[in-house]
Amino acid sequence: NKGFARILSREALGPNEQNVIDAVNQFYERLELSMKQLLSSKKDSLKFSPGQSAHLITSIMEGIISRFIRNKFKEIPSNYIESYWVSISNSIFKD
Repeated sequence: NKGFARILSREALGPNEQNVIDAVNQFYERLELSMKQLLSSKKDSLKFSPGQSAHLITSIMEGIISRFIRNKFKEIPSNYIESYWVSISNSIFKD
C-alpha cells in the first residue's frame, strides 16, 4: 500500500503531525520488542543477541519500505520476501 508505506517511512508526515510520527515510532518499537521476545526462545541458535537480531530485521524492513517509495512503487517488496528472508535468516541464525 503506497499510502501506508509513506506513513511508515514518515515521508507523508509534516511537523504538525507529531502525534502520528510518535505512533509510527511506537509501532516500530513494539514490533522490534515482539521480535526480540520471539527470538529469545531461540537464543541458542542465534549468531547475535535477540535484541540485535530484532534490530537488524526492523532496520531491513524500514529500508525495504524506503526503497519501495524511492523506486516510485515500481517493485513491490513482497515479490522478494522469500529471498529477503533467506538472507536475513542466514545472517541471524547459526547453521
